[in-house]
Amino acid sequence: MQLGFALLEAGTVSIKSTMATLFKNIFDLFIGTISFLVVGYAFAYGDVGARFIGGRGFFLNGVSQCDYPYFFFQAAFAAACTTIVSGAVAGRASSAMYIVYSVVITGLVYPVVVHWVWADNAWLSQGTHGRGFHDFAGSGVVHVTGGTIALVGAWLLKPRLSRLDVDGDFRPVQPHSVPLIIMGGFILVVGFLAFNAGSLITLQSADAVSRLGMIAVNTIVAASAGGLSATAADFVAHGEMSLLMATNGMLAGCVAICAGADVVMPWASLLIGGIAGVVCLAWCYILPKLGIDDAVSAAPVHAGAGIWGLIAVAFFSRETGLFYIDIKDSLESFGWQILGTIVIVVWATVMALVMFIPLRMLGVLRVTREYEERGLDISYYGGRAYNVEAETSVPLKGTTIKQALQEDFFNSEA
Repeated sequence: MQLGFALLEAGTVSIKSTMATLFKNIFDLFIGTISFLVVGYAFAYGDVGARFIGGRGFFLNGVSQCDYPYFFFQAAFAAACTTIVSGAVAGRASSAMYIVYSVVITGLVYPVVVHWVWADNAWLSQGTHGRGFHDFAGSGVVHVTGGTIALVGAWLLKPRLSRLDVDGDFRPVQPHSVPLIIMGGFILVVGFLAFNAGSLITLQSADAVSRLGMIAVNTIVAASAGGLSATAADFVAHGEMSLLMATNGMLAGCVAICAGADVVMPWASLLIGGIAGVVCLAWCYILPKLGIDDAVSAAPVHAGAGIWGLIAVAFFSRETGLFYIDIKDSLESFGWQILGTIVIVVWATVMALVMFIPLRMLGVLRVTREYEERGLDISYYGGRAYNVEAETSVPLKGTTIKQALQEDFFNSEA
């Protein structure tokens, strides 16, 4: 998942900020793992009797070694939640902003949502009469949480200078490397297969084994449907097909199916993924109209499709869905899905404002105009992601290196 996000984000942003984007993605793993070790896991799963937050198991003290694999799995989820934000604010976020949200999301924001949904006796998933909030693999816990924080961060940061023309209107997104985007997208789909299927945790029963296959099928069907619907809708709107939108639609399908991958049939995953692609496309059109520059469409893919995925469970779940059980019981489940979605969005929004507004007041939320115009790679990391040296290149036959340089045969900017 980290590799997929890194490639996708690096390919989408400006060539002048590619190294900065890759650097922040690798530090998601470093910071996220340590923060989740120190406090995150304890807040998520320690003292399950507490309604709001756990409080035991800091540094994994007192945690059985048999639970270490689960910590490893959950730490990967926490890092993925943080990476969602890094993509949306790429190209202009300061290092201070990045460090703050990396620590706080993996150490507090994400673990609290986990405690409400995935801990033993979690109040949201426990619900009433056995019908509570259902989020199997993180449409809400991971993606709506990260996507909402990404949306707030992008809104507070204001658009990148490169996205605005002389009249202040948004220019279309200009990815610097489409191959990196599609490679990142495919790798993320593989990651989603592992995340969704791995969320079963155990294969000690025949039912778990049978659900494993269903989860894998639902995930790849939703991904395919999302990619197709986003591409088709974009073609109808613009008369051309966009590989970037196809990739976003594919990932939106993966995000939407996370919530109900274990309880819906493949025909339902086809609908869930297909609608997710259109939802993602709609968000991609609306955000620029609102003056929000989401560098990699993180909010449309994760918040938009994630919210739809949570609502879709209320309709398509074989256990509690409106299409399967008594209307009264299914409406109760629908209410819990809506409540859980609202709670996650509100919590993530409030925490995002708590993190970002003080940084903005201190003037350290965004890099300076000079640094942004030079590019974050040169400004902060002293180099570029692509260093093509003319002196090491082989000139064309009959052409001296001096002539090649004069004729711009090896101009690295070109």
